[in-house]
Amino acid sequence: NSQGLAMTKEASEKYGIKTISALQKNASEIRFASTTAFAEIADGLPLLEEHYGEFNFKETRVFDVSLKYQVLLNGEMDLTVAFLTDGQLADDRFVVLEDDKHVWPPYNIAPIVRNEALEQYPEIEEILNNVSQALDNETMRSLNSQVDIEQKDYEAVAREFYESHIKE
Repeated sequence: NSQGLAMTKEASEKYGIKTISALQKNASEIRFASTTAFAEIADGLPLLEEHYGEFNFKETRVFDVSLKYQVLLNGEMDLTVAFLTDGQLADDRFVVLEDDKHVWPPYNIAPIVRNEALEQYPEIEEILNNVSQALDNETMRSLNSQVDIEQKDYEAVAREFYESHIKE
């Protein structure tokens, strides 16, 4: 997972924006649905502006995290802050902008297990390593979409993923 910026496909195509650099150059045309913390946290907007320059958005409004994709889909705003594993991003009406200056690093998970547990259950190591290798942003986005959008039970989604991708 990592942070990112997502916009409607319609706005992306209209303004030719596929990267954060292109967004910065066209910010005056874009309505930005921010979140409370993004403008202030060190690895949010301040970090982006340090690397890309100032973003002079046409309009910036703060929305609750739970509403950020809804306001894009209903045409109120064009761009929002995203986590790259958000299930809503599986919807092809959204485009995730390329962080072409690689400001945000990937925030990869790493399984940590006590030695005593591995000694008692040695099969855990291979299982966790296989799960870790099978999970990338696109896969997590799809799994999260099944839970968040399709309202499937998270345990069932996880079990199905494990049985179809991991279990031999």
